[in-house]
Amino acid sequence: RLIYEESNRRKRKYLAVNCSAIEQTLLSSTLFGHEKGAFTGADKQKLGLFEEADGGTLFLDEIGELSQDMQGILLRVLEEGRFMRVGGTEPVKVDVRVLTATNKDLARLVAEGKFREDLYYRLNVIQIPLPPLRDRPGDVEDLVRHFVSEIGGPTRSISSEAMSVLSAYSWPGNVRQLRNVMERTIILSQNDELQPEDFPPEIRASRSPTGEGVVATQSGHVGAYPRTDNLADVEGAHIRATLEACGGNKKLAAEKLGISRSTLYEKLRECPVPGHECPGTGHAGP
Repeated sequence: RLIYEESNRRKRKYLAVNCSAIEQTLLSSTLFGHEKGAFTGADKQKLGLFEEADGGTLFLDEIGELSQDMQGILLRVLEEGRFMRVGGTEPVKVDVRVLTATNKDLARLVAEGKFREDLYYRLNVIQIPLPPLRDRPGDVEDLVRHFVSEIGGPTRSISSEAMSVLSAYSWPGNVRQLRNVMERTIILSQNDELQPEDFPPEIRASRSPTGEGVVATQSGHVGAYPRTDNLADVEGAHIRATLEACGGNKKLAAEKLGISRSTLYEKLRECPVPGHECPGTGHAGP
């Protein structure tokens, strides 16, 4: 959507279709349209999405779900810029920007013979990998505040404790899951300021993907620490997470931790952090 809105096609149509949500036998008619009488029930001509999006943008989601036959048809359309409606005899020429997305490893599907290699390279002109939400926990806070504002309006907010809980969760369903959780919580909660207890138990019992516990710094960064009662281990993990969130800036990290730099250096001697040299020792932590 952002690519479309920032492009010179933004004044033309933007259409989207989920390739896995439509029967493959019907997908050809959906994309390319059909002529009257092309099949039973085709009582009039129908334009497909390619024709409707002429001059604009067509987003094909879940492209990895296309059948082999549809892959071949799509490749020809992308190469030639023209197609025939189902039951038609005259080619229709279009100028459409095609964006695709998938949660599958297309290169692996190509190696397994499940996705056409020529279509893969034709689609893979510019690739934008989007890491899962669990790999970019810093985005959670911005997304949460956006959903609170969008769904709850100006009277709703979220506490820092609840935000820490949400930042610690791994979000296997990514942004879609986060939005659904926020919508359900905002509807069911009677608190103007959302609290940790307003969220489902599985969210409150947040653990990192490895099963470790989590620690959130004031910046919202989340780091993992061993599940242990040892205070030194927890403190060392918190220092590591804060230093990482501050880009290795010890002065800033000390301020966020609420301690002096000399105290931070002392802590680093006791709990060495990889890559951060401890003054007075002449070496970095292991």
